[in-house]
Amino acid sequence: MFIPVLKRFVREGSLRIVDAAGRSHAVGDGTTPCATIRLTSKRLEYTLIFNPSLSIGEAFMEGTLRVEDGTLYDFLDVAARNFDNAARLPWLADIERIGR
Repeated sequence: MFIPVLKRFVREGSLRIVDAAGRSHAVGDGTTPCATIRLTSKRLEYTLIFNPSLSIGEAFMEGTLRVEDGTLYDFLDVAARNFDNAARLPWLADIERIGR
């Protein structure tokens, strides 16, 4: 569920996500900034959808979200460059509100 959301959200930059099952997914347009993250928990994939602003920091500190290629700054740069895309997907705000 998390990967399809990212595919609609990330339009600028390149983000590769390795999910808890070890599958690799690429999102974005392939330009810089580039980062690869690994999600080590299936549960994390759901918590990132419902409350990403809290879950990203918690998961990074707990080690269930690891940056494998690039830096944490690169990952956050991709997210920040695509932040306005969330406004084009109003149902994302509804999901986050339900998660809270």
